[in-house]
Amino acid sequence: MTDLHTGIRPIRDSHLKPGHRFALGFQEGFVWGRIVKTIPCHYNPLRMYDEDGSVIDLAASTHQATLRIVDPRSYQKDLLYLNKTTGGQGFPWFFHGAIGIWPPQIYLYPKFPEQGDYFGKFPETTLIRPSQGDRLGYLGHRQSPKDEPTDFLEIVIPPLYHFGVELYNHDTDKAHQPVLGLDFKLYFCQLFKPEKHGDIIADMANDRKKCRFLNVGFGEISFNWDKQYGEDWGIDPIPLEEAMDLSTSSYEGGSY
Repeated sequence: MTDLHTGIRPIRDSHLKPGHRFALGFQEGFVWGRIVKTIPCHYNPLRMYDEDGSVIDLAASTHQATLRIVDPRSYQKDLLYLNKTTGGQGFPWFFHGAIGIWPPQIYLYPKFPEQGDYFGKFPETTLIRPSQGDRLGYLGHRQSPKDEPTDFLEIVIPPLYHFGVELYNHDTDKAHQPVLGLDFKLYFCQLFKPEKHGDIIADMANDRKKCRFLNVGFGEISFNWDKQYGEDWGIDPIPLEEAMDLSTSSYEGGSY
């Protein structure tokens, strides 16, 4: 059970449904759109494996360097990786979800991209050190249990980039095997273009239409936009202030 007094809720309560609108945040601005289709992507329990297919077994007070979360049936398959920018019927797609972990002695340090930033860093602190078991920038069982991953950390993974994690066993006496629970939705979406949908983008940006803001990346500055997205999706991110001022007189969208 999650601790409702902390305000942490199961990630399933935060997943979007077809028809829901969103703004996907990058360093350069936001991509605006709506969900067309979703696929639930669950895996529980899921042990972690190294590149040779061996189960990760962390000795007492031991650190594990960056790993991908792989399919135990095929250790070269990254479960949270999209190798092209669009899915079925050519819709842009991305992952949104959360990871739960067990046992309590294991701290998981998420990274996106896999060689990028850790999450949860105080702006004035020095670097997070998973190798030392730092008690910041980590995800633990209390924040996100294996059987009920929570919105303590909402993870958004766009195509073409790998998600990574590091681990630390805080038990000073015993080894432990980390076990994960994945609760993700794969979203297929329609992206709004300012020349066609300027009014609805402005309504979303000004909070006149309901919209979920989702951030890509964990650092103080959001993840950089990939030019391949622009080529394949036919759009570019729009800064919030610019989106608020958009207007397209020919737009005839409904109030969904």
